[in-house]
Amino acid sequence: EPVEFLGGGVGISLINDVQGPGIMNRMSADALYAYHLAVSSKLTVSAGFQASYSYRLLRTGDLLLPDRFDPSVETKETLGDQSRGYPDFAVGFLAFNRNYYWGVSMHHLTKPNQSLSKSQHHPLSRKLTVHGGVKISLYERRFGREALQLNPNLVYIHQAGFRQLNYGLDAIYKGIYAGAWIRHAIDFRVSAASLHFGYEQDWFRIGYSHDFNMGNPWKDFTHMGAHEISLLIKLENNSGNRSNPRAIKCPKI
Repeated sequence: EPVEFLGGGVGISLINDVQGPGIMNRMSADALYAYHLAVSSKLTVSAGFQASYSYRLLRTGDLLLPDRFDPSVETKETLGDQSRGYPDFAVGFLAFNRNYYWGVSMHHLTKPNQSLSKSQHHPLSRKLTVHGGVKISLYERRFGREALQLNPNLVYIHQAGFRQLNYGLDAIYKGIYAGAWIRHAIDFRVSAASLHFGYEQDWFRIGYSHDFNMGNPWKDFTHMGAHEISLLIKLENNSGNRSNPRAIKCPKI
């Protein structure tokens, strides 16, 4: 939500991630602020800040222990539910003009302890993300309105010993978009690919994507791909005399 006297916008994000039959649950609440600075008529720089609080819960009552399958195995350890809450912070910067954008962000600045055990310390490593892209107009109608666009994009992620490189190309024509992405793992071998398409208008965006594995040994397993359907509805507040903020004219990833 744009806030004029702050020179940028604020936002709130709530996430509830349930894994398995309710065994692992992660909840987080994020407060976000972005400041926009018009360096010139063609270049804008944005700085974003995020403060979060995450809560992890492990329900051990539904865990399948060895004695469940083999009566001769005795489980002497008594497990109880475990949980931990911790604050988390992130910062990022983005520069863009009409045709290009590039940015960098850093998550988990304070390396919070994510261990569910009170006797152990497992810090969450900082995550560096570098990304960039370009918008290429292949055809323009009269009055300068683009009819067909190509959007190549690149994303590099580095966290502890993990590295990942994603790159792809999107094509957009009259609100219809389609594209393909490739993901490289830590050794920069191709590990996965993604195909997606959808439709976008001023107030909504709907899309479908399918991810499938291309690396060993997962590529030999059937039904290992992932299907995803997304629906985005844009809500605008037209009340008052608030001035409209400058739009970010950069490719979407």
